[in-house]
Amino acid sequence: MKLIIVFISLLFMSPNTVIEDVMEEFHSLLSKKQENSFLKRYEKSKDPSVLAYVITLEIKQAEYAFSPLKKYNIFNTGKAKLEALVSENPKNMHLRYMRYLIQKGAPSFLGYKDNLVNDAAKIKSYLAINIDSDSLSMYIQKNCSL
Repeated sequence: MKLIIVFISLLFMSPNTVIEDVMEEFHSLLSKKQENSFLKRYEKSKDPSVLAYVITLEIKQAEYAFSPLKKYNIFNTGKAKLEALVSENPKNMHLRYMRYLIQKGAPSFLGYKDNLVNDAAKIKSYLAINIDSDSLSMYIQKNCSL
């Protein structure tokens, strides 16, 4: 009986519920083990919003590499994936938010600061319309100093 109830609830679960769960889980990750579990769970997603968090976490994995060359390669691979996804989905605010956080935190010698001003402007516009109306605006306000 429980299985039927779970199945029925999954059928009627809105896509927004999924992304809200992904955001909440992403922002509560505390260990490499949790990060790896998150990546395994969501890496095959087709949803660009979910992939924004997956790619961001893939880029974060560079911190666990020993070799500076390996760190650089992980970062560049993730950067290329993120840029391609943003190009395909320029209005997706989850992608803009994640790219903003990455670029804001990336060391300047990596040369990945090109979209900070543009993403900040898009995020501010989003907040002007959606302030306190959804989970994304809450996370943006908490994690971005715009």
